[in-house]
Amino acid sequence: MPPGLKYWKSKFSHVPRHTTIRRNPESLFVEKGKRRGWLYYREEARRFLSWLRSRGSRGGGEYSNNTLHRYMCEFRKFCEAMHDIGKNPRELDYEIYLKLRSKETVKFPEVIKLYLKFLYETTEEEKYKKLYEKVRVPVKKSGLVEVLTREQIKRLINACGAVGGLELKTLVAIVYETGARVGEVLSLRRRDIVFDKYGARLFIKVSKSEKRVVRLFLYAKLLLIYLETLGEIGEDELIFRHNYNTLLRRLTEAWRLAELPKIRKKFHVLRHTRATEFLRRRVLTEKEMMIWFGWKTRKMIDVYAKYRMKKLRKHT
Repeated sequence: MPPGLKYWKSKFSHVPRHTTIRRNPESLFVEKGKRRGWLYYREEARRFLSWLRSRGSRGGGEYSNNTLHRYMCEFRKFCEAMHDIGKNPRELDYEIYLKLRSKETVKFPEVIKLYLKFLYETTEEEKYKKLYEKVRVPVKKSGLVEVLTREQIKRLINACGAVGGLELKTLVAIVYETGARVGEVLSLRRRDIVFDKYGARLFIKVSKSEKRVVRLFLYAKLLLIYLETLGEIGEDELIFRHNYNTLLRRLTEAWRLAELPKIRKKFHVLRHTRATEFLRRRVLTEKEMMIWFGWKTRKMIDVYAKYRMKKLRKHT
């Protein structure tokens, strides 16, 4: 591994991983220190986690580790809150749920509903079924996506070079042109990149949705120059040296330097921008867009189409 390479090494794998974008729910069971309540109910959490893994998501696929980690974080807070009032998690009733819900996140009702389903399926007690039917998960309204203009993208990429050097500049350029998720790009290894006369093919093998191949045309030369600066690296080496959090901090600096509007999910807006451009120009069919961006359903196409219609109405 080249000197200066900064990765977080998981206790559960010998493979270096980028922080934040790849969480492991198992890490919550080995934390040091005695968190209130969690110490007593970790075995209950393990059973719940095993059930979630065996059940899978509503779409039929497996839950990602990120999703399971988020669920377990919410469940841990639930266990701690129940412990504070002298109750076991299985003693939850609707009155207690309403009190707890007002203090927790939007994800809380979803986790509680899943937990109640787990209890009903494993105990067959009717009280859990009745409580399950009472709990309502708020429907998240999908607002209009945020996108940047071509001129703003160019300013941002140049600012990334000034703030974060060639590494950040290359990362942002790839995320924008391919429309891939930042986690997918950060997971690229040297063997996943193949250059040809048209540019470069990137083999995305680590994804929350679908493995796929995407093309790089505009910034293929930039990627080649960046790889040359790394020198001789092994085929299995990750091509980006710094972790997600470090790169996000530098992107935030570049964002300010480029004088761009305040946007919370900065990496993801690059993906939104590319998808909107493809839809506006009709570069790809809907099916091709689903394959290119790794979407399992056409839900996101509808979101981008909604944004496009709003822009059309604005200029008519």
